[in-house]
Amino acid sequence: MTPDIPPAPPEADLIRVAREALGLTAEDAARRSREVDPARRGVSAVYWRDIEKGRGGRRGQRVPARASARSLAVMARTVEVVPAQLTHADREDAARVLAEMSRRAGGEPGSGILERAPDRIAEALAPYVRQMTTRITMAAAAHADARDLEPEWVLPDRPDRWWQWRAFVSTGHERFPPGGWSRQEMAEGFALLLLLADTREREEGLAG
Repeated sequence: MTPDIPPAPPEADLIRVAREALGLTAEDAARRSREVDPARRGVSAVYWRDIEKGRGGRRGQRVPARASARSLAVMARTVEVVPAQLTHADREDAARVLAEMSRRAGGEPGSGILERAPDRIAEALAPYVRQMTTRITMAAAAHADARDLEPEWVLPDRPDRWWQWRAFVSTGHERFPPGGWSRQEMAEGFALLLLLADTREREEGLAG
């Protein structure tokens, strides 16, 4: 019996959306990855698809798939994701590898495809940011003495994303102790994660 597989991690959506924004298929990206990999190994198309899905096949079983720091850095470099975006997706390990790759290549990381997102992506993200700003403001006002905003307060109607909120808040504390993310960073950062998750769920619904 195949065990339950957890949802795909944030970096899976990050890589997939960046690839699609460049108009690349998984096969295109895999071929290009050999050009940007200092060791010229790159990643295979099968591996690329597994990482984007967050799961892969092993001896007939479906198991979680999570890229190593180096492989994820190569994938990110291929689709113009920058270290800050990997850190935002809770992959600081891959962000450090990617930054070192850029340094050794003789340049600083660019702004990244998602930070140069076309207008349609910005338009799709705007309502999510407004929604999260309202949610966070209301939760903070109702629980002014709390150190952290619990997901039940911020996302009472989205229990499927409570795990992601906890991971997001934890990342903020690790990067910016003792306060963690600012309210604005929380609204904008988690809005992007929600947009990616909802887009993925719609596409899987259409495909299924």
